[in-house]
Amino acid sequence: MSIQYYKIKVTPKSRISGVTKTLDDGTIKVSVKSAPQNNRANREVFDVLAKHFKVDKSGIKIIAGHTSSVKLIKLSTNEKDGSKTAD
Repeated sequence: MSIQYYKIKVTPKSRISGVTKTLDDGTIKVSVKSAPQNNRANREVFDVLAKHFKVDKSGIKIIAGHTSSVKLIKLSTNEKDGSKTAD
């Protein structure tokens, strides 16, 4: 199993949802339409990252920053079949 970590910066209440750019320090900027209430923005972040990395949402986990705009994300890859899943 391969594990990768990504630092992301989330911008809620945006007009569009998606990965907007990668900063010089490697931080991935993610915009979501949802407001940061009742975990809606975090759920949409999972959708956006799953589409961006072409993985199942179960392969993505928030390690730190559940209530912050800056988050540490864990992406797990099952190397036997190439699929990416959370452990």
